[in-house]
Amino acid sequence: MNDTIAAMATPSGEGGISIIRISGSSAFPLLYKHLQPRKAGEKLDFPPRTMVLANFVTLRGDIADQVLGVRFPAPRSYTGEDVAEIHAHGGYSAAQVILENLRLSGIRMADPGEFTRRAFLNGKISLPQAEAILGVITSRTPQGMYAASRGVQGETEGQIEPLLAKLLSFLGEIQVLLDFPEEEYYGDSNKKLLQRLTELQQEAADIRERLFSGFLLNKGIHVVLAGKPNVGKSSLFNALLGKDRAIVTSIPGTTRDVVTDSFAHRGMTCFLHDVAGLRHTEDVIEKLGVHLAREKIRTCNIILALFDGSETTPGDPYLLDLLESLSGAICIPVLSKSDLRKPSLGNLPADFQNHRLWSSPPLLVSSLQGRGIEEIKNRIVDCVAREHTLSQSVYATERQLEEMDICMEHLHDAGRALQASEELDAASSSLSLGLLSLQRILGKEWDDLLLEEIFSKFCVGK
Repeated sequence: MNDTIAAMATPSGEGGISIIRISGSSAFPLLYKHLQPRKAGEKLDFPPRTMVLANFVTLRGDIADQVLGVRFPAPRSYTGEDVAEIHAHGGYSAAQVILENLRLSGIRMADPGEFTRRAFLNGKISLPQAEAILGVITSRTPQGMYAASRGVQGETEGQIEPLLAKLLSFLGEIQVLLDFPEEEYYGDSNKKLLQRLTELQQEAADIRERLFSGFLLNKGIHVVLAGKPNVGKSSLFNALLGKDRAIVTSIPGTTRDVVTDSFAHRGMTCFLHDVAGLRHTEDVIEKLGVHLAREKIRTCNIILALFDGSETTPGDPYLLDLLESLSGAICIPVLSKSDLRKPSLGNLPADFQNHRLWSSPPLLVSSLQGRGIEEIKNRIVDCVAREHTLSQSVYATERQLEEMDICMEHLHDAGRALQASEELDAASSSLSLGLLSLQRILGKEWDDLLLEEIFSKFCVGK
C-alpha cells in the first residue's frame, strides 16, 4: 500500500461526467502538476474538499479537458490516505487521456476493489461495511438497497457483536471451571450452562435468519418450474412474469433449453427458470433439456412442482422420485389448468396433500385466467422470509452465511458436550471455534486470501 493508485470511479463511455480517483502519497503532487490555471497569471489554490476549476494539461503541454479537481487529505478520506479526484467531461477519450498521463507520471492503475480494500486496511470501515458497499452497488430492488445501506451503517456489527460478547463471557465462565477444578461443579450448574447456551443458540438463529433475508434481497430467489411435458409450466412462467417470454404450444416438449427471466415481489427479486418437461425420453435433444433441468433443480432455492389439475387424479411419480433424489430445496406443489376442471383441494388424496416433500399446502392455479398467480408469488417469498424479518434484514454475503452456519454448528456441538457427559473441555473448544467464525464475519480475523476473494468482486475504481 506504499504506491499511489488511480482508476475511473464512473462507468466508461458517453455520459455527463467522468471521475478519476487517485489515492496515495503522490495524489496531491500529481494534482498540482497536471491541473493548471485557465488563464495566464492566475494561481490555483486547492482548499480541502473544495472543487477547483482548472485545465488538465498533459505531459506534452496540451490541454486535454477543462476539469474540476478536489483533494481529500488523510485521514479524512475514503481510503484514509490522501485522495484526489478529477471530474472530467463524460466520454471515452478525455478520461483515458487523463489516466494515461497519470500512469506515465508514475501512478499504478488500481485493482478491482482496491480503494475499498485500503479503506478497510486503514481502519476507515469494517469488513462487513466493505461488503455491504458492494451490496448497495449491486442491489436490484429498493428493499435490497436499504438492507445493504443498513450494513454500510454498521448494522451487521450491531447484530453480531452483542452475540460475540455474550459468547465470550460464557466461554470465560466455562474456562474458570476448567482452571479451578477445586470448585465444585454440580448438575444444577450444568443445567444453567445449558439454558444459557440454548439462549445463545436461539439468538444466533435469529441473526442468521435476518442475514439470510438480506442475502436473498440482494441476490434474489431462484425458482424452478418443474413438471412433466405439457403440464403448463411455460404458461405459468409467462403469467408470473406478466409477459409472453416462453413459447406456449399444445405440443409436449416444446421447451428444451432453460429459459430464465425475473420479477420483483415485496422487494424480493425472483429469478424464474422454465425448464424442459421431465420424463423418460430417447430424443437426443430432449435428453439434453432434461439434463439441464435436473442441474437447475440441484441448485435452486424453490421448486414449483407442477401437476395437471385437469386430470381426475393429478400425479407424477417421475417428478416425485426426481425431487426426492436431487433436491434439498423448498418444494411448493401447484395444480395448473384449474380452469379446465375446477379441482377441489379437499378431494386430493391425503398422501399427495401431505407429501413429505411439500413445504406448504398445494395451490390451485389458472394461468389463462390469472387465478392464483399473486398467491404463488406470496408463497415464494413467505417460504424464505417472514414479513418482519424482511423489514429487519441486513445485507449478507454467502461467506458471512457460511461462517454463521459454522458458528451455529459449533454451538450445537458445545450443547451436546454439556448434555451428554458434562465434558467442559470439548464444550470450551467448540465455543472457541464458534467465536472464531463470528470474528471472521466481523473482519477481526482475516488473511490475504480472504481479502482477495472479497474485493475481487468489486469494480475497478471502488
